[in-house]
Amino acid sequence: MAKRSIYSKPSEQLSIREQLGISQEEYALFCGVSKSMLSMIEINQRSWPLGKANQNGMLIDFYEAQKNPPDQSALVKAEPWEVKEYQVKLLKLKIELYKVENQLEEMEFKTNAAAKRLKTCLKLRERFPQSESMESKLLNVWEQTAKTDLRKNRPIDQQLVRLKLENLNAQKLLVENWLVVNGS
Repeated sequence: MAKRSIYSKPSEQLSIREQLGISQEEYALFCGVSKSMLSMIEINQRSWPLGKANQNGMLIDFYEAQKNPPDQSALVKAEPWEVKEYQVKLLKLKIELYKVENQLEEMEFKTNAAAKRLKTCLKLRERFPQSESMESKLLNVWEQTAKTDLRKNRPIDQQLVRLKLENLNAQKLLVENWLVVNGS
């Protein structure tokens, strides 16, 4: 069945909904009815639950709300259980932030310590050049552990942790602001 275009109707035959340019889908969704139910109402096979006069008023209100959508947070005040839910979220974010901050501090500390150890090993290598000496073998172990620590804590990995930290801080700020607005 072909979809009928509103442009094929003369303008005097257009419904208020059609004149306002509101589709059946969006208006049916707004009213909480199916598109087919709205269609039956429009062709008078079903009655409008609020009366015909109220239907036209709703259409105009819907049209105005489409042009100037309200701030949704101002429309529905948070319930006490929702506030508690976000308080718990905030606590979890703070715990995660603490863990990630500690992870970054540890990575930075290990990187600095490994870099110092490697630099020291290079200087000591000049004093103990013999490859078979006990000192030289110990230097090899220190160098390998320093290189391993540097690999585990590469700058890119530290940057990824910093990004995670920024993200968590942004989430924390968002939840804190929500709680301020919604009365915690």
